Amino acid sequence: MSNSLLAHLYSRIRGSQEDIATISLQYLVSQSLQLNQAFTKLLASSLNISLEETLQYHCQSVGEDKERPDLSGDDHNGNEQILCEMKFYAGLTLNQPLGYLERLKKNGGSGLVFICPKVRRTSLWSKIKQQCRDYQMDKIDQYCVRVNGIPMSVLTWSEVLEQLHITASSSAEAYLSDIHQLKGFCAQMDSDAFLPFSSDDLTADNARKNRRYYEVVDETVRLLHADDSIHTKSFGKSSTYFIGNIGIGYEKKLYVDDIVVSVAYDHELWLSNNSMETPFWVAVSDDTLEQNDYFKARLETAPIPMEKKDDSIWSKCYLALEPLTDATLDEVCQDLKRQILRYVDLFR
Repeated sequence: MSNSLLAHLYSRIRGSQEDIATISLQYLVSQSLQLNQAFTKLLASSLNISLEETLQYHCQSVGEDKERPDLSGDDHNGNEQILCEMKFYAGLTLNQPLGYLERLKKNGGSGLVFICPKVRRTSLWSKIKQQCRDYQMDKIDQYCVRVNGIPMSVLTWSEVLEQLHITASSSAEAYLSDIHQLKGFCAQMDSDAFLPFSSDDLTADNARKNRRYYEVVDETVRLLHADDSIHTKSFGKSSTYFIGNIGIGYEKKLYVDDIVVSVAYDHELWLSNNSMETPFWVAVSDDTLEQNDYFKARLETAPIPMEKKDDSIWSKCYLALEPLTDATLDEVCQDLKRQILRYVDLFR
């Protein structure tokens, strides 16, 4: 697709590019009855529910607890039915999704929809569901669940814009050029466009934050060595720094019983859109650093997603480690150690 004017201006737009995309979408579905109907039907279909044929959409509707979903849709009586959160590569906030689900539950709303790039759909959806793990959650289909009675789904920007484009081509031709502008803008955001620095990015505090990833790997391995319930020993040159095509990494290897365990901070896997959003990973192998047929068969039984690094120094599958948030270094590393030993149990 050729670059649009809005996409050309992407790097010059100050503030949130996600807000620009949201405001543009809200403009389209507010100006055209046909586009409103198409968008509302798509939301209803993704949630597996019925909605009015059209809704009145608003941006940044602040709730009682200061939660601020990107887009909300009201029925003809002014009752809020739908909340939409637009994502590109920003993380989830404290209210996402639980605060939004509570708001919908309290106000008799119908559903919550996240809209994100196609390449981030799997990883974002996994993270969203993880946030709801302490609640009653019933699967409706691959990208839709019901949480405490409220349907929640994830759509992609390409699905939304393609539906609007199809509708505009037949019944709202005046808005085709506007849709083209938004398509180009979203495509630019979905690419590897440079994310401008903020003043916070350049502080010494940010440098200390970056150092945490290496400290976590070191401390987790130290805790493994200190655990008397398992037999560990160092493996050759135990620490390795590396630079990949996309980012940097750091790993430490050790024996746990007769299994080689590599605990890694890996920027490339962190950026991957096919698995979990986490900087920490673990790989297991035999003492030749190979994942033989036995290891490959056991990897298939892993409880959470894994990712293969075809161009890595090992060229093997890594299993995701999910760090605790708002926790001390010891708490984080003790929990990572627990996750690693759970994986090791698969290969005993």
